[in-house]
Amino acid sequence: MSSKKRNKLSKRLIQDIIFGGTSVTSVIRKPELEQQIEPSSYQELAEIIAGCYVRESAIVSPLLKEGFSEKERKLFAEHGLFYGVHISPKLLALSERLIVGHDDLILKGFPEPYRLPKESTEVVTAYFAELKKQKGFDLDLSSLVLSDTTTPNGYEGKRILNPTDLNPKLAKLSKLITAAINDLGVNCDPLYVICTDSDSPHRILLTQEQKPMEGYPLTPGLTMCGSTATLEGFDFKYAYRMGIISQIISNNIIGSRIKGKFSPFTFFGMLSPFGYVNGAIDTGKMGDLRYGGNIDLRTEFLFQYDTTISKMV
Repeated sequence: MSSKKRNKLSKRLIQDIIFGGTSVTSVIRKPELEQQIEPSSYQELAEIIAGCYVRESAIVSPLLKEGFSEKERKLFAEHGLFYGVHISPKLLALSERLIVGHDDLILKGFPEPYRLPKESTEVVTAYFAELKKQKGFDLDLSSLVLSDTTTPNGYEGKRILNPTDLNPKLAKLSKLITAAINDLGVNCDPLYVICTDSDSPHRILLTQEQKPMEGYPLTPGLTMCGSTATLEGFDFKYAYRMGIISQIISNNIIGSRIKGKFSPFTFFGMLSPFGYVNGAIDTGKMGDLRYGGNIDLRTEFLFQYDTTISKMV
């Protein structure tokens, strides 16, 4: 690429690419699609993300010549320019077809769905067990609490529910995306996948009677929903940082339609040879299962306490 073309490309992309030093969020890229995507399965979602990964890598890679040696660029290409992707839980909901009408959630002998957060644990557990038995929905209370109450055009009378058991689902999705990227002829280590919601975290804590003083920390600005990579393999503080950045720069369904720009996921790269050599990310294992279920804040906090916080007090 000529110097003139490179400068022109750099100017055009300066508002679209975030370069933030050499940490785990050193390069951030938000793809903009021409239309809303409505995947019907995780496989279809994986193929869409893989296509965007390849296109975004092709856009960003030429710019690295300005800041890195050929040896360093080869290292990035070997592992894949982006090591992780943030995905909206609503995009996962679309992949699982978790779009329901109010009547779909009504069960004889149980309270209205909106009353469930105030019911006993026994009633809530029985409700979701019966819901799965009668209608095949595998949900929990977070699915309702975090569901969209502001309805975009095309979803009138419907609710987009949050999926549950996200950690295993994201581990599966990581395998699908990574395989699809490799099939397109691009190197990529097992991809890190994270999912957060813009809802205030105290809503979940209150409904589940989980208190910060009992080891359930607040995560201001978002609710942590799911993540790949083991507790040892990727620091929760990094995951939280990625979630905050994604919520700030991404658009929800309604905002996307108004702007005519659809950005349902965000890619993250680590432009640091030192980081690869010294294990800032667990190369080859970023798509591993973290643990079952969704993100559990107490599990995350206790691990942080045992490995870091206790050494500081």
